[in-house]
Amino acid sequence: MNSRENTIKLFTHNSPERIGLWDFWWPETIKNWIEEGYPYTEDENGNKIPKDPIDFFDYDIVSIGGSYDSLPKMGFSEITEDSTEWTVTKNGAGASFKYWKNKSGTPEHIAFEMNSPEIWEKEYKPHMTFNEKRVNLEHIKEAKKTAEEKEKYKVYLGISIFEWLRSSLGDVCMLENMLLCPEWIKDITDSILSMHKSHYEYMFKNTGYPDCAWITDDLGYSNGLFASPKILENLIFKPYKELINWFRKQNNIPSILHSCGNITEALPLIHEVGYVAIHPLEVKAGCDLLKESKKYKDKLAFIGGMDVRICETNDKDLVQKEVSRLCNEMKSIGAMWIFGTDHSVSPRIKYDTYKYMLDAYRENMYY
Repeated sequence: MNSRENTIKLFTHNSPERIGLWDFWWPETIKNWIEEGYPYTEDENGNKIPKDPIDFFDYDIVSIGGSYDSLPKMGFSEITEDSTEWTVTKNGAGASFKYWKNKSGTPEHIAFEMNSPEIWEKEYKPHMTFNEKRVNLEHIKEAKKTAEEKEKYKVYLGISIFEWLRSSLGDVCMLENMLLCPEWIKDITDSILSMHKSHYEYMFKNTGYPDCAWITDDLGYSNGLFASPKILENLIFKPYKELINWFRKQNNIPSILHSCGNITEALPLIHEVGYVAIHPLEVKAGCDLLKESKKYKDKLAFIGGMDVRICETNDKDLVQKEVSRLCNEMKSIGAMWIFGTDHSVSPRIKYDTYKYMLDAYRENMYY
């Protein structure tokens, strides 16, 4: 059974041979690892180009693109402030964010122009139209061909609804209007859905189908959900259901949800609208992989859940014990699981520690 076949069996609860493998990492992590022995090549200018971790660690899931320029004003990006350490950039939804130049991290919210239904209706909604220039077909074709040759599970990564709202309206305006003006939020999500359907239909027609659609929306933070389950059900999960059902009609494409933070209260909704898996079950935010796996073992597959703080100790014995414990308990539960960290591989984790963690996974991966 190859990597793709095993992953399909995980997501369909159909007797996979082994626990799957996938992870995400900060760019600084790989840069650090080069100094610790991680393999790389050099370009003509002597720059060190690290080997792709997906290939090197033999992950089961591969992103083949699928994101597109979905903001109203296509291709718009304006630097409004600049320094040696950061830039403030305005995007195609009139939102300004402060980005660090030399390190990764969540950008700081600065200002948002789309802060009323009137401004949305006049300045931005008219731009929410299909345009083939929003899509990079060649990237998708090339990535899809490579993934198929390696027999990997192919996902479209970067689809969003909640994050689209956050990155356009800002948290305060979005959350306030979920309560005060829900009809405006619904009008925006209707436009987002229309954009998604028209552009993904164009991608499918010209590049074929992915194995899965991976929707990336951070619905929670360290203390819980950003909005109540009732609010999310009406304004976010209804659009999710429509989009999930639409993908299912397109070559039976299933959908996965990525959401950081403590999303425990949303798990019933996540299952009910039709997601097949949830990522990453963030332990440090209060999620409990084993507890939720017992509840949803026949309903959802789980991706991630390995406490990154344990990895950051770089204590190999501690890492080995935790990996062994999780693998064996997930197998005893009968849960469908793709092993990985509960958020992302941080620069605090040493290269040798991560390799050791994957060795421990592979010693315990067979069901």
